[in-house]
Amino acid sequence: MVINPEEAAADEIARIITALPGSAVKIENFAKGRVRMVELIVKANMPLAGMQLKHISEKFPDPLLIGAIIRNGNLIIPKGDDILQVNDAIYVVGKTASMLSFCKSLQGVSTKVRNVMIVGGGRIAYYLARLLGQMHIKVTIIEKDEETCLALAENLPQALIIHGDGTDSLLLQSEHFESTDAFISLTGRDEENLIATLIAKRHNVERVITKISRNHCSELISDLGIDTVITPQDIITNNILKNVRGHAIETLHRMMGTDGEMIEFIASEEDGILNIPLAKLEFIPDVLITTIVRKNEVIVPTGNDCIFKGDRVLIITKQHITSLKEIATKAGGFTNELKNSIKKFGNALGM
Repeated sequence: MVINPEEAAADEIARIITALPGSAVKIENFAKGRVRMVELIVKANMPLAGMQLKHISEKFPDPLLIGAIIRNGNLIIPKGDDILQVNDAIYVVGKTASMLSFCKSLQGVSTKVRNVMIVGGGRIAYYLARLLGQMHIKVTIIEKDEETCLALAENLPQALIIHGDGTDSLLLQSEHFESTDAFISLTGRDEENLIATLIAKRHNVERVITKISRNHCSELISDLGIDTVITPQDIITNNILKNVRGHAIETLHRMMGTDGEMIEFIASEEDGILNIPLAKLEFIPDVLITTIVRKNEVIVPTGNDCIFKGDRVLIITKQHITSLKEIATKAGGFTNELKNSIKKFGNALGM
């Protein structure tokens, strides 16, 4: 397996600014793009603020599930009685089309990304500019190293390359950065990225994304009100964990700053929980089944739903799960009773 950290980070940023409206902080695709998880911050002007989870369906008719809440650095696997609070980071899961409608309804008016300004001309900026150029999005890169500027100008002929300091407020204003659809800070220094990001937020830029290399800065970032943060280390960790934790895992997403994970499995007969209503299964603590994908059908499950062989099952958990059979401690109902009876009968014959 070969991983390119810079290219993976560029792909993540491109998906964030083009796939969903500005209310989304991060996104992750599951089930080959049929299911999308969106992380967003609850703002005071959102209809979600102060809402009890069991009433979500009354406001948003499309089937979706709030699978996790991060409040004051703590991960909560929510229940229907939980109430969303301002500044909660929430993870919402549903069909891709449903998630698009959901985010549009939160933001009000969706704006298409037409131009992007990038501060820092490193490898991530190069890969990102190349991706956005293929989408016919205008890209401006500000870089203070002259030789890097010349190399970028040669390799990215469709992008505008400016030699200058991206933390210089006067330079940014002279380039009308406040009218850009997205402002992305990707220098090699976290301090410069934070300064550039705060300048952009002060001038009410629509979408602001910053790269942070050090995870211990997450609490400071939260205090500064910076929503969308890209940490290349976390992106690569997700890719590596998916492979080292076992072949049963299709996709894995770690929730930044917590011990929570969203994992996609393909159900098999070895899992021992097939064809049993979920209400009759006894799950281990801190596990939530968010969606079941069956061919082209995306199911937000209830207690009456069952998992069948070949289903793609998405769970959110605080446990280190490597297969579906680990999420349940006991299966109930007639199916399990029948299996136990057959087992006992076999034991009797063995005597």
